[in-house]
Amino acid sequence: VSVTQPETTAWPEREAYHLTVCETGVTIRAAAEEGAFRGLMTLIDLIRAEPSGGARILAVDVEDRPGLRWRVADGPVGAEIANTARAIARLKLNMALVDPRREDAAALVSELRAVAVEPVLMIAADEADDITGAMQDAIERLGARYLLVEEPSDAVRAFAQRHAREVTVLRPAES
Repeated sequence: VSVTQPETTAWPEREAYHLTVCETGVTIRAAAEEGAFRGLMTLIDLIRAEPSGGARILAVDVEDRPGLRWRVADGPVGAEIANTARAIARLKLNMALVDPRREDAAALVSELRAVAVEPVLMIAADEADDITGAMQDAIERLGARYLLVEEPSDAVRAFAQRHAREVTVLRPAES
């Protein structure tokens, strides 16, 4: 595995990789760690169990880069958050919706980031009595970089402007 420019690569090259599997071995080349990680996820998908025991890896020569900047999982569910985070990463999704009110929200955020999936913290409309407080809590307690706010208001827009360097505030598309 070789990574050539870990900190300076822009999207989509940051997530791109070249994977070669042949008789002499496996090579993954990427400009950044995210690309190397995505290449490893593809390599895992190429492992096949042998009927007589053991495993083999299918031979390939793949040059891959994402076509969509945001590939979002609709919130991890399930009891084992580490397995859920890995399953999202295996699908090469790079973001996941997370309810910051979950009891295990901090652990889930940590597990997602460990596998190159960025959490998007959802701030629900029922928190409207202190929506900016809920947004601030998501930043301070969970290190939110992306917030999805159900119903933007003037207070939400003002908060987004004040915190533009530390967090991106998103809103759902109009139906």
